[in-house]
Amino acid sequence: MIPALNDMIDVTTSRLAGEKAKVPQSIILMLFFLAVISAFYGGYSEGRKGKMDWVVQIGFCLLVSLVIFFTLDLDRPRRGFVNLDEPNQTIIELRKNF
Repeated sequence: MIPALNDMIDVTTSRLAGEKAKVPQSIILMLFFLAVISAFYGGYSEGRKGKMDWVVQIGFCLLVSLVIFFTLDLDRPRRGFVNLDEPNQTIIELRKNF
């Protein structure tokens, strides 16, 4: 029973640490600021050339969107792609052992 209790304490601690781990507000603001500035610069430099490379522009938009999406997804540990389902399932299994 001691190993199961020890495992449950470890899983609970890691679960609480995952819930409290948030992306700092300054990182989110810097990410949005960097995305806006780089999009402005990319659009401005392409506009001065006279022709747009649509593959590069669409690739840039997708890349920036994915980076922002996953950064915000890290901020919400209970929802999204990055979640705490595995530690929660471990706690459920440990409760069944008692």
